Amino acid sequence: MVPLWCDLIIETEEDGSWRYAFSDAPDHGNITEHYGEQLGNNFSNHIHIKIMSPWIIKEKTGVDFYLGQNTWGMKDYMDDVIVPPGVLNFRDQHSVHTNIFLKKKKNRITIPHDTPLFHCIPLSTLDIKLDNRLVTDEEYKHLGQEVYYFSFMGAYKNRVKKLVK
Repeated sequence: MVPLWCDLIIETEEDGSWRYAFSDAPDHGNITEHYGEQLGNNFSNHIHIKIMSPWIIKEKTGVDFYLGQNTWGMKDYMDDVIVPPGVLNFRDQHSVHTNIFLKKKKNRITIPHDTPLFHCIPLSTLDIKLDNRLVTDEEYKHLGQEVYYFSFMGAYKNRVKKLVK
């Protein structure tokens, strides 16, 4: 499970506008929006946002992981919040940002810290060693350079090519 690291309040409006506040902001929280052009008309009644997570996951083998909504942990928000499924590997990228769809309506959603946002399930029968650890600010800044300072304009594919060689 990947939990929310602090309390989060999201307010939405019928016109699709929204605002948010993290309890620890601006230290470790940010939310960005995916605009309609990226989705076409597929979710015209929803707002598509991405919670930018401070969590970092590294994995060496390249095993793919299925990320899916934690239905039981998010049951209080099922009418308002959808976490779409996806597949990632954490060898090539290390972020666990969370895409969310919110209904376009006047609403205030308060999600407390430690709420499990999604399941992260390995799609492999390989043994995977989990090492959950707290890092210093200095180490986190170093890890963050690997995670956050790349461009989506080809840098990800170039990084994958280098790892495959």
